[in-house]
Amino acid sequence: MQRPAPQSSAPSFRTAPARARHAFTLLELIIALLIFTIISTAVCVLTVGAMNTDRFLRSANTAQAEAEIAMRRIVHNLQTAQTGSIAIGTGTTIQLITQPDSTSGYPSGATITYSVNASKQLIENDPRLNGNNVLANNVSTFTIAYVTGFADLYQVDLVINSQPITERHFKVYNRN
Repeated sequence: MQRPAPQSSAPSFRTAPARARHAFTLLELIIALLIFTIISTAVCVLTVGAMNTDRFLRSANTAQAEAEIAMRRIVHNLQTAQTGSIAIGTGTTIQLITQPDSTSGYPSGATITYSVNASKQLIENDPRLNGNNVLANNVSTFTIAYVTGFADLYQVDLVINSQPITERHFKVYNRN
């Protein structure tokens, strides 16, 4: 006859089988989705803000660069124009004749015209540079006037309708 195994007097800690955990609860999934949504929304808001800032800065930088190039070209051509050749149109156009340049094919000088077209572009017509060149876009104001009381002094105003608005106002003497 077999004897029964002695029973231990110590209590057993494993009274129920261990429950295996294989899935998330519904509450855990909802909290995870909520955290993901908050982070995704924050990233989208930051991205849109960065894109708007980039668009604003590009517009401002482009307008400033166009205004600077236009100003330098106009100033240079006004300063070096033949004496008495500068003709102002209705306040929005100017025509001048450069110094004679026989080596480039302009023995009596080239006629250069600045004006704003219907598309609000500041156009420089310079035959030495293959005709029409767009110096600035989205121009809202381009005026040229004689400064009274001064010989050969001109006031040029250029305003580009960008965000922010870019303005250049300058006075230039004809040096010839």
